[in-house]
Amino acid sequence: MTDLAKLTQECVTAVLMEREALLRQREIISSIAFEVGHKWSQYNEDVRKALMEDLEGSRGLHDKFVEWSIEFDKFWEALPEGDPRRENYIIEIDDFTLDKLNGLIVMTRLEM
Repeated sequence: MTDLAKLTQECVTAVLMEREALLRQREIISSIAFEVGHKWSQYNEDVRKALMEDLEGSRGLHDKFVEWSIEFDKFWEALPEGDPRRENYIIEIDDFTLDKLNGLIVMTRLEM
């Protein structure tokens, strides 16, 4: 195999790996957003408003989703094979999201 062919193959492999990581992150962000949306109406309007102000709007909330998706992906990938939590992806991501959201809510209420 020539050096150019080897380099091309390495680049294609890197792009495919990056694409897979981006697709995984998109799936995680979607799950997080769905769970936050589901719980959002359970918080009173003052808390929701304060939270959005703390995060500087929906862009800041999205940035949190991205941050959480990276953190969850690292957690998920670190779970060993055979770990029973690997059988409950939706439960794990929902619990993770609720912990993160409740943490934000607590911080927002402390600042109110």
